[in-house]
Amino acid sequence: SLDIDTWMAERFPELEALPAPGGAWTPLGRGALLLPQSAQTDGMYILRVRVPLAADASDSGS
Repeated sequence: SLDIDTWMAERFPELEALPAPGGAWTPLGRGALLLPQSAQTDGMYILRVRVPLAADASDSGS
């Protein structure tokens, strides 16, 4: 899971990490881990990222 985070940061440095979900999710790196025993489901890892808006996006109509 942390390998995914490291790979994403190296391969796509422009992406910004978003906050991890709360609840049963346990923070891990920039993402979060859901353990099977925490939610009676399969284990999962989530890493939410977004492409930041360009600084001049508001001037695109000029």
